[in-house]
Amino acid sequence: MPADSAAFERLEMESHSLHLELSTCLHADTTTGAKYQAIYNNYIKWWAANAPDLLAKHEIEAVIPALLITAMKVSFFLQHEITREKRKHGSNETIAGSSLGMSHISGVINALEKNCKNFEHMYKQDPEAQKKLRDDARISEIERSVRHNEPRCNETANALKAGGTSSDAYTPQDLQKCSLWCLSTSRTADQVFLHLRDRAMLLVSAGTAFRGDSTRNLEWSDLFITQAPMPDISPDSQLQVLGILSDNAKHNQQGRVDEHGLIRHRLVKLCPVGALAWYFWAYFHVLSKPMPDFTPDFNDKEFGEFGRRDWYSYHLFYGKDISKGMTYENHHQRMKHMHLENDISISKVTHASRHYGAQNTRSYGASIASTKAMGG
Repeated sequence: MPADSAAFERLEMESHSLHLELSTCLHADTTTGAKYQAIYNNYIKWWAANAPDLLAKHEIEAVIPALLITAMKVSFFLQHEITREKRKHGSNETIAGSSLGMSHISGVINALEKNCKNFEHMYKQDPEAQKKLRDDARISEIERSVRHNEPRCNETANALKAGGTSSDAYTPQDLQKCSLWCLSTSRTADQVFLHLRDRAMLLVSAGTAFRGDSTRNLEWSDLFITQAPMPDISPDSQLQVLGILSDNAKHNQQGRVDEHGLIRHRLVKLCPVGALAWYFWAYFHVLSKPMPDFTPDFNDKEFGEFGRRDWYSYHLFYGKDISKGMTYENHHQRMKHMHLENDISISKVTHASRHYGAQNTRSYGASIASTKAMGG
């Protein structure tokens, strides 16, 4: 029996290792994994630096490590997080008078909860390891108090203005500058294509309020033409819409197919539909890429009655390989360069157009619920 018990334990550990590998892969092409890891690292560093003083204050001589993560340790870390000032993007310099909001605190809890869940099997005999952080009153009360104080936190956001930033999102003028810059700075055929790609990527994500990872995940086969009824004009009026399917967004990991739409903008510089048309023109006529083969291959069993077509895997915005989406690093570098060249100072980079899209809908009267339903 001892031999059987040891073998079972090895089997159990292997199954958990497979789970951790799968979890890592799921977040490999998003910024969530990196953010969660950064929060975890900050927690470990903070506990190592502050635990000795905390224990000495209560005359505790024992050494309490950062792991296992428990509600008691997290409650002290959260108290630190809700009282510290925001840091300026890309530096350790803080913004005087600022504070971290509800979304950050919820993100910290989510990240540490994720770690607890991933490693709870290593602490089966410890009751604390089997409890969810939010099931503990200390954690839930902290989160509730931060939510209650969120309006006050918004008022202190005026500290950003004192630091020289009146808004942390694009303005229409910013987008027009970037759009014209993409059209006027190319010297080679490759640069023409890349700048038209970046322009389309910027305007499409601004028109849909997509996150960066949702934009990078788009494929040719996600695009379709449809019509939207316009009853305020007349019962028969319809508006032509460029539809976009999204089934792998950050908020949708269950494969649900969401539909988003783009319409032509009255300002050509800001038109996402026109930007995509220019981009496809560059693909076929500047790079001289061949037309894809539309003949279905029925030998591939995974594609059923409709057959497989190679272009199904073509990514709309790609780097070196059209069958693979652009990397986060490439996306970040291209957008950051665009910001620098056009004197745009906002903290977000790959997510910047999502903030613009959300603010734009609110300014035109959309409800909070409708705005949250946007994007991918």
